[in-house]
Amino acid sequence: MKGPESFEDLAAVIAVCLGTARSDGKLLADELNTILDGLKAQYDFEGQDDLLQEYLDEAEKMDLKEAIERIKQFGPEEKQFTSDMLFMTIAADGELSPDEEEIYKGMVDYCGLPMFSGADSVNEEATTWPDEEDGVPYNMDWDEIDNWYGEQDKELGIKALHGDPAALAQYGKMMLDDDVYYENLLSIDTDPSEDETIDGYSDDYWTGKDLYLDDKYTEAIPYLMKAAKRGNEYAMYYLGCCWFEYWNNGDGEETECWLKAFEWFLKGAVKWNGDCCFKLGEAYYYGRIPNEDGELDYQDDYEAAAFWFRQAITFGNVSAASYLGGMYIDGEGVEKDERKGFETYKKATEMAPDSGISWYNLGIAYEKGYGVTPSDEEASKCYWKGKDSYPECKARYAILLYNKNPGQRQYAISLLKEANERFSPTAERALKQLGEL
Repeated sequence: MKGPESFEDLAAVIAVCLGTARSDGKLLADELNTILDGLKAQYDFEGQDDLLQEYLDEAEKMDLKEAIERIKQFGPEEKQFTSDMLFMTIAADGELSPDEEEIYKGMVDYCGLPMFSGADSVNEEATTWPDEEDGVPYNMDWDEIDNWYGEQDKELGIKALHGDPAALAQYGKMMLDDDVYYENLLSIDTDPSEDETIDGYSDDYWTGKDLYLDDKYTEAIPYLMKAAKRGNEYAMYYLGCCWFEYWNNGDGEETECWLKAFEWFLKGAVKWNGDCCFKLGEAYYYGRIPNEDGELDYQDDYEAAAFWFRQAITFGNVSAASYLGGMYIDGEGVEKDERKGFETYKKATEMAPDSGISWYNLGIAYEKGYGVTPSDEEASKCYWKGKDSYPECKARYAILLYNKNPGQRQYAISLLKEANERFSPTAERALKQLGEL
């Protein structure tokens, strides 16, 4: 069952759940907890309380009538998700009273939603999520998933590899044949304990991650493979990164490495790991995706990239917001909307106040007037906030200062020199133009 993709759509669902739960004049703690539990189950919000609070805050501000109208425009899967969220919110104690049943049926009818998917009748004792999603059984181990998908229509796999988002979401759990690429790596003698855990994650994961961070990609892969096959989506992310870096350092053949990186990013993305969603978005943005022959077409797919960037933003990846903001401004894969681009850039700075690149993008939007009234003053504020972590911010701030404040030109030049020492192309060009380099 697929939930809403956009921030506003999910907030609309929460707004309707909150509004319906308050239909008796108050919102009980168990009703709110039911909403939160439902969101965590669907979107893996565990440990992301700040992000979850953003959705709740947005839902609190949203006009209930507008939220309902938005929900009426949902597709079938999003409507089913909304209906199930409503049911569980109203039936927070596990069953519907006659009054609650009337409220639920009324909301379902008013919003044009299907009935709760976990039961044949409204009041049947079935208040858990369905056992299947799009026909794919839950709670299978990797070997069972292998066998299940082995019996499915191969056409779906081809669609997935060509970037069809719906096919990706369904087919992405498939385990591909590991033997070809991992035969030598898996022969490395490793004997980490599979029983010991650190902070809830296996020793395999932590060992593999540490080796990856030490640039020991070949050594990291066997550990991360074990953790990934036990369903650890963070291990899937680092596995994809290992293969990317293995190619990036010139140690592996491009197509082979990219196919394996794509495979693991896809698997993690289907488990809604924000970093994997971002990496998939990058792969589609730059055209590094496999075709049905297992080769790279180098054909960008901005629409699929936008899809995965949206998912990445939902799960807190700020880099995806930088990409998607630019795509809205340029009309790449989405309808051109500079205001949405500006708002996406702004959201990135809220998600990661220490991200210099995010402040740089927002500063450029203010300076160029992308979706907002041009303002060098606001642009300067943004560049100043990002200057310590991103040299391009310092360079842009210095240029505005030089042009707007003649008395501060020597200080501006000193800032440009500092930025240039940190390899800022903008600072280098400006210094050459000023005869300082």
